[in-house]
Amino acid sequence: MVQYDFHDGPCLTAFRTMEHLRINLVEPLELFPHFAVAARDAGMTSVLSVPALWGDELVATLNLYSRSGQFDETAETVAAILATQVTIAVSRSPEYAAARTVLETAQRDVDDQSEIDMATGMLMANEGCTPQQASGLLRQAAADDGKTIVQIAQRIIEQQRNTR
Repeated sequence: MVQYDFHDGPCLTAFRTMEHLRINLVEPLELFPHFAVAARDAGMTSVLSVPALWGDELVATLNLYSRSGQFDETAETVAAILATQVTIAVSRSPEYAAARTVLETAQRDVDDQSEIDMATGMLMANEGCTPQQASGLLRQAAADDGKTIVQIAQRIIEQQRNTR
């Protein structure tokens, strides 16, 4: 758990980099010093963290800990196969599907808001108006044209790009 307290460790690094990480804890370790001390205190001699990927998308990280020796290349190969099985199991779960839907919706909302903010700024610059007035112009244009505010914002951004 120490790696989560310090936001640094083999699991989190494998998660961030999407690369396998095999660590020998018997030798002095400059990488992840807080984690290494805690793991050695718990009797661990080696750690193997393997990302579980679905295509180029990270689904999970498989973390293996040894108290009896070092992980070798064979263990890393077997762990990669296990990580594939974990990926299949996780990606088929309803919870994963629901989480993906929430994530995709949130990303679309952020993207939409970014476009609205950009168009608002363009209106402020071009029309010499306040943020509230620019938002009002966007809402009015959407109502007049029967479009969404996002569609109006995208049109303003596109028009601005074309006038350059």
